[in-house]
Amino acid sequence: MHFLGFRSDIPALMQEAGILLATAPSEHFGLTVLEAMAAGLPVVATGAAGHLETMGAAAEPAVFPPGDAATAAALLARLAR
Repeated sequence: MHFLGFRSDIPALMQEAGILLATAPSEHFGLTVLEAMAAGLPVVATGAAGHLETMGAAAEPAVFPPGDAATAAALLARLAR
């Protein structure tokens, strides 16, 4: 895993990614999740605040309780399969 800092080429990076993992324990809006969904990138995110609003309409949203790494890993594995 690499933390890239500020980038101006996020759309290109999302095209290369397989899954977006959003781990913020409380995200008021979740713009990154929304951008990933708009790009057709699968998302695994904490089930809190804005993520619930943006992902809540999905048939089976891949959300996990804040701090629950085991559930996040299981969701990642499911999407990777």
